[in-house]
Amino acid sequence: MRALASGLSLLLLLGGCADRAPSTSGGGGGGGGGGGGGGADAAIVTDAGESSFTVSGHICVVTDLRLPGDCSDADAGALSIGVFGGTPINANGSGDFTLTLSPAGSVILEVGAESDTVHPSLMVVPLGATGATGVLIPVARADSWQSLVTALIGAEPDSSAAIAAYLYDSNDPASPAVDAEVIAPLQSTTSPFYDNGGALQWTQVGLSGADGTALMFGVPTLASPATFTAIAAGGSPDVSQTVPVADGHLTITYVDLSK
Repeated sequence: MRALASGLSLLLLLGGCADRAPSTSGGGGGGGGGGGGGGADAAIVTDAGESSFTVSGHICVVTDLRLPGDCSDADAGALSIGVFGGTPINANGSGDFTLTLSPAGSVILEVGAESDTVHPSLMVVPLGATGATGVLIPVARADSWQSLVTALIGAEPDSSAAIAAYLYDSNDPASPAVDAEVIAPLQSTTSPFYDNGGALQWTQVGLSGADGTALMFGVPTLASPATFTAIAAGGSPDVSQTVPVADGHLTITYVDLSK
């Protein structure tokens, strides 16, 4: 049974390929992110009434979790996407999607549930006045994810999730935050892994590397939302971030460590 955290932070995540920092765009309809382009032809409509929010964007399938915008469109077509716990739809052949939803402050999107192609992922999208556009959702290819898990921890524990945290400084959005420390959620089974130069090269020694990425495995899913802390180089600032977690899923999040 999947466990989901509630009471979520809205600090997470819209992204493009050029910058490490997330970029938000309020308003409904319009372009896909990460090279996906506009005109997504997959859509889901809830009982939204006269007021509704539109979330549109692009599913970005990656083989290297250090690079969340390095997309393989060939693998993104027809992947399922939807509000977590709801009925999903399939993205179009290029991985573009549009969701029309009832008004809310944010929405938890799930990509790749029941997929053999990608590892299931969660991402929280904060909504503007009428929604969000240009949402880039990175998901790991299933075989790449399994290779990574085997190389780093052997196998994922039961009733656990993983978190990929992309660290950046909003004062320099093109650059990842290097030499940052991450403290994993309480009762996680391992300490965080930091990027170390390759898709399968990660280390638990030291701090975040040139790609400013931390991976957390064995995050418990049976309790309340999972909260981790990221500490910028030099010890300040430190940012606590609360994210949704679910059994067998990877949660994607971005952390601003600007001073």
